[in-house]
Amino acid sequence: MAAGFYQRAANPNVLHGEGTRFTLHHFNFDMRRDTTITTALHDSILVDRKSTEQSEKLLTDLFLLERKLFGKYRFVATGGRRWLCLGVSLDEVTSIDELNRLLELPCVKEHGNFVQRKVDTSEKELWYNVEVEPKEEPCFLTARMFQPKESESVWTLRVNKVIPPLTFWERVKEKLLRYWVIWLSCWLIFFMVDEEIIALTSLIVLKWNAMRNMKREAEAAGESKIYVARSKG
Repeated sequence: MAAGFYQRAANPNVLHGEGTRFTLHHFNFDMRRDTTITTALHDSILVDRKSTEQSEKLLTDLFLLERKLFGKYRFVATGGRRWLCLGVSLDEVTSIDELNRLLELPCVKEHGNFVQRKVDTSEKELWYNVEVEPKEEPCFLTARMFQPKESESVWTLRVNKVIPPLTFWERVKEKLLRYWVIWLSCWLIFFMVDEEIIALTSLIVLKWNAMRNMKREAEAAGESKIYVARSKG
């Protein structure tokens, strides 16, 4: 990468900035697709959570390279994802503890050049936002080559606050509300099928009365069995 940059930068026959474009394209299209590097960094930082001397050296070199190439625009999406560094996607950072652990790594703390701040929201009783942003510094990427939105250089993590337990009267109100909802649901169901229930109950009562009367008549006539006529068709 360095040889290609200096070869193009020193050649008077190429366009101005060709060395910079070569370096950016080489990093985005070659290094980001090198699964050996990306997998090693991903597993070391997010899976094993153990850093070796080799991984620390590699991560330090990558941070210095990305800072020189992209500056404060390191969080701009590449390939549909946003990256803390090569091989470590910000989508995999889902908690404030994980974020603090990553930012407190020695190489990240020393060479990452990030700023972290807490931002209150309109729902500050329920959650707050933590913003992480690379600091502005000189880099190869200029406004003429790249014009992202300012919001793309900031990554935001929403942190839910711990909800305090309910008081005694709040629990009582919740229980009463639950029972009232159950009673209302039963009443609405009965209101929708009350005519059917009344008709079915009436048929059962009428049949029971008819059978009782037939038994009485049979006993009065001295018959031991009752014959009920049925029709099929």
